Amino acid sequence: MERIVLLGATGSIGDQTLDIISRYPELFQVVGMSCKSNVTKLAERAQQFSCERLFVARGMQGDKRSVRMLSDLIDESVDHVIVADHGLESYEATLKAIALRKKLSLANKELIIAHGKDLIYFAQEQRVQVIPLDSEHNALFQCLQGEQISDVRRLIITASGGPFLNKRSEELKNVSVEDVLCHPNWSMGKKTTVDSATLVNKAFEVIETHILFDIPYEQIEVRLHPESIIHAIIEFKDGSSKMLAYQPDMRFAIGYALFYPNRAPESLSGSERDFFDYDRDLHLSRIEEGQFPCFDLVMESAKMKPRSLRRLIENDMLAVDQFLSGDIDFPHILQSLKQNL
Repeated sequence: MERIVLLGATGSIGDQTLDIISRYPELFQVVGMSCKSNVTKLAERAQQFSCERLFVARGMQGDKRSVRMLSDLIDESVDHVIVADHGLESYEATLKAIALRKKLSLANKELIIAHGKDLIYFAQEQRVQVIPLDSEHNALFQCLQGEQISDVRRLIITASGGPFLNKRSEELKNVSVEDVLCHPNWSMGKKTTVDSATLVNKAFEVIETHILFDIPYEQIEVRLHPESIIHAIIEFKDGSSKMLAYQPDMRFAIGYALFYPNRAPESLSGSERDFFDYDRDLHLSRIEEGQFPCFDLVMESAKMKPRSLRRLIENDMLAVDQFLSGDIDFPHILQSLKQNL
């Protein structure tokens, strides 16, 4: 029985993680959960999984099940900590998980970008295996099993391009929140879906790739892949390549992390289709300069002004909140990202 603490239990990754866990009650037990503010949903999940340790960043004070600090969810009795939240609040809890040498699965982009180098160094020092949970990084992680990073020529991650892949900039002035949240392939939380539309999400993933796999930016590339079937490709110096392909469903990556170092005993997706069931063409193309200006801005900052990345993360979180609240329009996200960089 693996005892699990799930940080970000009410988000999209939290939902899918708990869906898998619910199918294997004899293998997994959720002993701790957190969320930012969705108290009602967290309470329902706590009851469903008989979980007594809860943390809510905003609210729920006085509840007998709650804990005082996020890191209090983690102790020696825990086996696996899954960091599926957003923002930087889970830094101390993640450090504690590493210090206690717990299995660690990580999906928090902001945390990896702001503190990832320190976390990875500490994890290596403690001999803790960090399993990336984003589909692209999880795919790279799987493809690198049994390989040496020194043999890699380049790492390629894919991007769907979001709902506005073939739109011109002037066509984006009047897009609605509903338009942006209508992703063609993935079912994700609102924040990640907006970042996918601007491709900020993909720029963050390039930075994560650089940090997680300790590889120069010059050896990382992005390919637009509107079908979202191929998630990552590794090209080796000998001219051969590996790729990982599956339907756009995060349960594949989450299942790999839950059952690691083994594979899940069955398909965890809602469909049994596999790569060879697709009778359509699969497309891979480069991102043209200026095609996604938010992507360009983040990548320029990462390479030229890496100390600005924390500010950029904060700007993006604020800009997405303002857009979702109707305070700014979609093109204005770019201007908000540039503030005080």
